[in-house]
Amino acid sequence: MTPGCRRARPRQVCHAPVGAAIALFGTAAVVHYALDRREFAEPTCGIGFHATVAHHRSMSDLQVETDRYAARDRAVKNKYDRVQDQFDNIQTRLPTYTANLLATLTGGAGDPADFRAYLDERPFEFDLTALRNRPPDTAYADLLYLTGILKLADRSTVVEQDLDASILSSLQRPLSAPLRRDSPDPRIVQDEIDRLASGGDRSTIDTLRTTIQKKTHDVACEAFANTDSGFVGTVEVPTGFGKTYAGLWAGLSLTNAYPETQTADDRTLIYALPYTSIIDQTADTIDALYESAAPPADFITDHYLAETAVDIQHELDTEEIDDDAVATAKFFYGNAWRSNTVLSTFVQLFESIAGPTSKQATKLPSLQESVIVLDEPQLLAPRWWPLVGRLVDLLVDQFDATVLVMTATQPQIVDQYSETEPISLVEHDDGPLEFLEANPRVKFSFDTSVPIGSGHTDDPISYDAAASRLVDAVVPDSSVLAVCNTIDSARALDNAIQTVLQTRGWATLSLGECLHEWLDQT
Repeated sequence: MTPGCRRARPRQVCHAPVGAAIALFGTAAVVHYALDRREFAEPTCGIGFHATVAHHRSMSDLQVETDRYAARDRAVKNKYDRVQDQFDNIQTRLPTYTANLLATLTGGAGDPADFRAYLDERPFEFDLTALRNRPPDTAYADLLYLTGILKLADRSTVVEQDLDASILSSLQRPLSAPLRRDSPDPRIVQDEIDRLASGGDRSTIDTLRTTIQKKTHDVACEAFANTDSGFVGTVEVPTGFGKTYAGLWAGLSLTNAYPETQTADDRTLIYALPYTSIIDQTADTIDALYESAAPPADFITDHYLAETAVDIQHELDTEEIDDDAVATAKFFYGNAWRSNTVLSTFVQLFESIAGPTSKQATKLPSLQESVIVLDEPQLLAPRWWPLVGRLVDLLVDQFDATVLVMTATQPQIVDQYSETEPISLVEHDDGPLEFLEANPRVKFSFDTSVPIGSGHTDDPISYDAAASRLVDAVVPDSSVLAVCNTIDSARALDNAIQTVLQTRGWATLSLGECLHEWLDQT
């Protein structure tokens, strides 16, 4: 027990604030010692130290953290003195335990006397300073990886202990599904595609959708088979050509495509969208597919309006249990993305990689060897693009993840801001472009004031003239669109249109006023 501790309940310890800080600092020193005696490189030892320190709080800048533990001042010296006193106390009371612990951590290369001398020398001060001044290219990814593993391991152990104490008598087998994350068979998507393709009256666009979905799947699987880690694949086809099913089919196939020599759990499929407002449609699609799996599969939705929880009730083999431990476990596993499929937003995904909070860091182990579908990435704010490009590299290079980028209008995020060469899975000219040229969805008739060919002029017209032409163009079964470059221009044109309509005795309806009135009433 550290100074300031009191026994809270059998076999568990509660730290006072000062005691917790000293214990955490001492644990980080032990981790550095163990890595050093196992002959890891200096940067790795320093990263292990920082990952341990970040264990109970959000990740911070390495320079700030280094100054906190490697500065030559009285406050830091006092911390070391407390750790030394703490170790001497533990060694006196539990010598056998201490010797066994250090031998296990160091692979037999360490012992209590060696560790005590190590505390006196404090070599990690120099390692931390070197890491601050000359961090390797992989330092941030390694720190993310180790921090996420530590946070998940620590908290999941506590959650599972509470579950064991609460519902042990109800369990017929170990509570394993939330950590095993078995993925649904990808044939559930293939069967749905085949069902839609088997209709008697198939149109050309139906045939194109099936072709695009099959090519996306086949090229993605071939690329995965030919790479040692992850890759970036692009799907660039217009809206309405089956990108959602294409991404789900390819994604589920890759999450199940482990080499025979590996025995790891299935990887997580993460489907990310730009806004919460467009998640519902995709959620309905996934839900309908997963209900057809045998047995039916679950997925979680994670955004700020969702209750993100993993269903573990079916593991209990008993009636519904209204228990705090069960509720805590459901939400913990959900927020840690311990599910076979996660539907979330770009914000949740990229914020969890770029400086995660303590809670977000538990997601990081689920990113390892995951398959990440980025749907409509052109809606990312341009100021995010350089960061997203670097994070895509990190996911592929350090987490061995596969990233599938799907959109009708591919932004230059990967091409300009990533060093990863993307693999084109399917493109516009694989059929959709030719189809749309022959079957345009919309036909435009441009006003003669728009300079786009013979009969058109470069001379601008007044707002009053533009308003009259717009009103004259309103006929049954037609739509009229005016494009303005600025908000002030749109307001001026709107005022001119209102004047023309009033002059002609037309009734008008302002949607904005209706919306404000409804908001005021509700």
